[in-house]
Amino acid sequence: MVELSPDDAISLLRTDEQRMKTLENQRQQLLLAIQETEMTKRTLEELPENQKDSMIPIGAGIFLPAKTIKDTVTVNIGAGVIVEQNIEQALKTLGKREEKFKDDIAEITEQLEKITKRAQKLSAQLQAHMMQQRQGDVPVIG
Repeated sequence: MVELSPDDAISLLRTDEQRMKTLENQRQQLLLAIQETEMTKRTLEELPENQKDSMIPIGAGIFLPAKTIKDTVTVNIGAGVIVEQNIEQALKTLGKREEKFKDDIAEITEQLEKITKRAQKLSAQLQAHMMQQRQGDVPVIG
């Protein structure tokens, strides 16, 4: 392992702390995106077949009365590209999107675990350094 001075170790701990906050925020955003995707899937699954009058939930318990003229929806597939898909295709698109979110959460969780382990190790080394410094024998952290 690379030897670190106490100041470098403290700096790395601070950087790790900021990175962990950023990753946790990203993870929370992905969890919200999954919730939204699941709600959208439920809404699509509950759309009455061949019924022209519908109530479309727009959020916070508010519904929009609507008349359907087609059995398709428009779906944003990324980069500002919107396509028309039938309900089954839209559900598949949402399923793929949800799986990507879950994969991203797993990756973030793995990164958080690695950073946490490194931070714990650095903290233990800094504590040992401080104990030895009090005793007059100061090793290099590494």
